[in-house]
Amino acid sequence: MLVNLGGLTLNVLLSFAQFGREVTAERIRDNVAAAKKKGMWMGGVVPLGYRVASTIASW
Repeated sequence: MLVNLGGLTLNVLLSFAQFGREVTAERIRDNVAAAKKKGMWMGGVVPLGYRVASTIASW
């Protein structure tokens, strides 16, 4: 009986962890899509010949 209860507990905890990862991934996806729609720079190194012209305050 205790082994089954331990397996159930582990399954519930892992299910909540998976749900948390999915919610976080969805939030990040939505925020990146919104930033792209606004025309924000998505990060990384600025391409050769370009300069960073705006600051976070102007977004």
